[in-house]
Amino acid sequence: LLENDRRAIERVFQEKGESTPGLYRYDVGAGTLSARLFGFSGAQSNGTGDLFTYDGADLFFVDGANVFSLPHGLVTPAAVASSTVGNITSIKLTDTRVLLEAGTPGNTSIYSVNKNGSGFVELFHTGNVGEQASLRSVEPGGWVFYTVSGPSGLNANRVRDTGASPASIGNAYWAGATFPANLVD
Repeated sequence: LLENDRRAIERVFQEKGESTPGLYRYDVGAGTLSARLFGFSGAQSNGTGDLFTYDGADLFFVDGANVFSLPHGLVTPAAVASSTVGNITSIKLTDTRVLLEAGTPGNTSIYSVNKNGSGFVELFHTGNVGEQASLRSVEPGGWVFYTVSGPSGLNANRVRDTGASPASIGNAYWAGATFPANLVD
């Protein structure tokens, strides 16, 4: 993640003799790390989801069941949201909101929150044992695409990041990315 002032933010494991992962600012020109900006304390995902994302102004990242933001130029991350159903396994961004996939193995749900931490909305909550929602893709304008699989079947779902206009297609799943309409015939 390169920023205008030739600095990057990176997650660095066990730097400077520390036993837990930390977040540092890396100065590309000087090749040096800053003092530790954040120490990770929560359980981390198995690596299959997006735990870091950037919107051009803020870095959003996950620590266990919590999402934080780090605005450009600041050194103290701010809490954005927390999951009450388990660790967050993936985050994605629309223009105004952070989307969270959270839960326990085999039981995950999808949530949305404004980037400033207000307006927490449940987009899909698992109601069945073994039911799992997988956050597949989002569009900057606010569409969210996720797949739900489990005992009740397989469904491709789409909803606005505010929870409006939900729709589901049975016996289907989202396999890839979304594309602007002008690129599709």
